[in-house]
Amino acid sequence: VGKLYRSGCRKIALYGDADVNPLAAVERTNGYLEGLRKCRLRPKKKYICLNPKETKAFATLFRKKETAPDAVCCLNDVCAGNLIARLMKDGINLSKIHFTGFDNLPLAKFIPQPLLTINPPMRKLGTEAVRMLFRSIENPAFRPVCKKLSVEILRTKPFLKG
Repeated sequence: VGKLYRSGCRKIALYGDADVNPLAAVERTNGYLEGLRKCRLRPKKKYICLNPKETKAFATLFRKKETAPDAVCCLNDVCAGNLIARLMKDGINLSKIHFTGFDNLPLAKFIPQPLLTINPPMRKLGTEAVRMLFRSIENPAFRPVCKKLSVEILRTKPFLKG
């Protein structure tokens, strides 16, 4: 959210659909809300769509310049692809809208719109998980800890243009 805000976006929406792990959805929604708070932006209900049944109503926001978000934070790359496909089908011009995803999936390069995404450190994540597992086997009283790992933020380059 901060990166989008610094690039001039003020109407930043949140989108998720059925392709998201519920725990990840909660974590990413909280991150979105915290990002808005840090940028001193208030969340608006109309700019949050986490229910696939609300997608049609959410997509209508993009029809008018006054209501169209400047950016959409999607809960993952699949959600971003789903929303972009929906908006393209509706004939919406996406050239001025920024999209973010999460996971840096290989399929993201087939989304015909640049996507700001997160490249998670999968090897480091696996190493830390194994380390915690071994520690809990050696010491059953060990409680799992929350450890933050650094991630790489990158912009995808579409392989194919729509």
